[in-house]
Amino acid sequence: MLPGVLTPDPGTPLSLPPANADCAQTPENNSVGRSVLAEASPADPVAFRGTIPPQFPRPLLHMPSGFVYVSAAKTPVEIELRLNPRQRGIAVFGVARYRASIPYLAIAPRETFGDPETWAFFAGREAGHPVWVTRQQWESGRNVSGQWVPPAGAEIYEAQPPGERRVGEHSVTWNAPLHTWLLLYNCAPWTVEARFAPEPWGPWSPPVVMLSAAQDPSVICTLIMSDTGCPGLVRRNYWTLPNGNPWPGIFYAPFVMDRFTRDATPAGAVQPKRAMIYWLLSTWNPYVVVVTQSTLQLRE
Repeated sequence: MLPGVLTPDPGTPLSLPPANADCAQTPENNSVGRSVLAEASPADPVAFRGTIPPQFPRPLLHMPSGFVYVSAAKTPVEIELRLNPRQRGIAVFGVARYRASIPYLAIAPRETFGDPETWAFFAGREAGHPVWVTRQQWESGRNVSGQWVPPAGAEIYEAQPPGERRVGEHSVTWNAPLHTWLLLYNCAPWTVEARFAPEPWGPWSPPVVMLSAAQDPSVICTLIMSDTGCPGLVRRNYWTLPNGNPWPGIFYAPFVMDRFTRDATPAGAVQPKRAMIYWLLSTWNPYVVVVTQSTLQLRE
């Protein structure tokens, strides 16, 4: 079944779009979706099982509200040591609506990562400092219809410039050469953007375009295919919609392979720092994964 189109809904981000012939939009089967927390053992890495504390009589542990599309990143120990205890742990970023949201943030203690009841959730700032709430407080906001309402200020950055409430697949990594957090995400079908921040809760920089079919038309007929614009190039896996119309190539899932990140600062230079990153880029038409290399440099 094809999902419905999700548009931004910051007030009630888990609200369902109208039902259609392809998707009934029921709690069990809908376009917003949900995620669960599970673990696998080294002995059998594909045999996932729920990480359920004894007080949770459920086969799988549902993630907190709003954390539908999720990524997590370990904070380097030397960075953690200068933080207060509530800010120490693994940064968990979650998006509520696919390509129609701005991420939320929780900090999960390393020793109880498998129990979201122990997580601290970012709920905005007061006097420039992050405000943290418990799982119970995070879940407590409801409107008259009973829909979940996130705490005011829970989004990690403001929707500026317009059209930026579009995060779907994303990756967050600590970029050691630049000494900054890096958020990489797709924004619209043909654009990949990056943002930078000194802490997981920000302040996050304005977006920087990493790859855009609009700014670099050469990606058409190289990275992605067009049904009319690539004469002589035929790909067997050029997908079509159920109605037979062609589905143009798009970008998605820009995930940084952090183990390959390296310092690219020229020898003898002190500033500005540079970092070379390698990241995965999935494409639709052709349906493949591409390894991409980029060099980043932060402005002084």
